[in-house]
Amino acid sequence: MGDSKFQQVVSIHTNSAGHSIAVIAASDVSYHCDNLKRDILTANSSLNSGELIIQGRDASWIKSTEFNPTANIRMTSIRYCFNTDNGAVFMQGTAPEHTFFRSESIFRNVVATMKIGE
Repeated sequence: MGDSKFQQVVSIHTNSAGHSIAVIAASDVSYHCDNLKRDILTANSSLNSGELIIQGRDASWIKSTEFNPTANIRMTSIRYCFNTDNGAVFMQGTAPEHTFFRSESIFRNVVATMKIGE
């Protein structure tokens, strides 16, 4: 697990293959999953999203692919977002685009084990 310079980042886990999982809590009670989707859409042209239920709670998922010029690779991220009384909480799973299909089920299993407060 790495340390974050941003207090909103609750946890970060990475491996040497470029896969990472981060849990992020909004620092503003008015920031919700719709805000996250707009922010990602503004920054990316490749975006898919939808709604689902995880652990009996409404959640949003947002998948995007970006080019990382430093690493010269395209990375795909999926974010599972929950609205809480304290603002949005989301888990972001990221992997190289060409191996993302192998990681997506792992990311889904991780978010299914998360305990999200109201």
